[in-house]
Amino acid sequence: MVSAVSVLSAFSGWRAIDVEEDAESVRSYTEELAFVEREDGIGLEGAIIYPTTVERNEVAIIWVHGNTSRFYDLPYVQVGREMAALGYTFITANTHRHDDISTLWDDKGTTCWERFEEAPLDIEPWIELAINTGAQKVVVVGHSFGATKVAYYQAIKQDPRVLGIVCASADVKWHVDAAMVSLAERMETEGRADEVLPQLEAAWYRMSVQTLLSRARVAQHVLSSDSQTPYIARIECPILAFYGTEEDWCGTQVDLDNIRRHATGSARVDTCLLEGADHIYWGKSAQTAGLISGWVDGLTTNNQ
Repeated sequence: MVSAVSVLSAFSGWRAIDVEEDAESVRSYTEELAFVEREDGIGLEGAIIYPTTVERNEVAIIWVHGNTSRFYDLPYVQVGREMAALGYTFITANTHRHDDISTLWDDKGTTCWERFEEAPLDIEPWIELAINTGAQKVVVVGHSFGATKVAYYQAIKQDPRVLGIVCASADVKWHVDAAMVSLAERMETEGRADEVLPQLEAAWYRMSVQTLLSRARVAQHVLSSDSQTPYIARIECPILAFYGTEEDWCGTQVDLDNIRRHATGSARVDTCLLEGADHIYWGKSAQTAGLISGWVDGLTTNNQ
């Protein structure tokens, strides 16, 4: 089933108020809100940032947000504008879990929580959108927990339209607490899978039983695993993984080496530490875009 795609051109050109521009300057991008549907009819929101001052590259970049983020987070938009200045169409995309909520509905019409195993349903329509807007190939970037989603997508789908994937500050250090898993499993057997579990690390950070179990059973085996071959080993396309040097709490060179070690099926695995960058690349959007674009340029040159 082909996903429905629509773009709201009326909102072309929206931009954050932090940007100061000379009245006579020429912007290197234009922006449009975008809406897609998963194959099951669930709607997702995002935005497309197009280059306006340079020739458009045949590869589009799709950016998948982190755990509690959303498509319009300023650091994502800033990276997208820098990518557009380099000639890349940039799609910043919501998944069904964004802003720490979910927009799934079950057959009874009640709101449900994130199901990690449905991440491919979230990503595929954005790839279709990119192709429908003229791209020949896509590179899918996952930020933080989004890196786990894009790696899972490509491991499951082996999508030939995907030139490569990027694991940007992959969330590899967080693990589901064993005691919480045991509690969730008991509640599941009691038919309480949609109920909210007790508080995790922070007061605002809550999960349903099914959300936590999907992370324990699937998500935690994507980039590494103590009990099975991780999903990333199935990926055949090139992979770029990077962290900022100012986010040791999230990942370091050791974690990049582990990603490389587990990605045994990939044609090419590149890793990098982005000097001075924190988890959201604040003030480093140009460097982030330059890293990704340089890597993609290398892939397309090698394929010619």
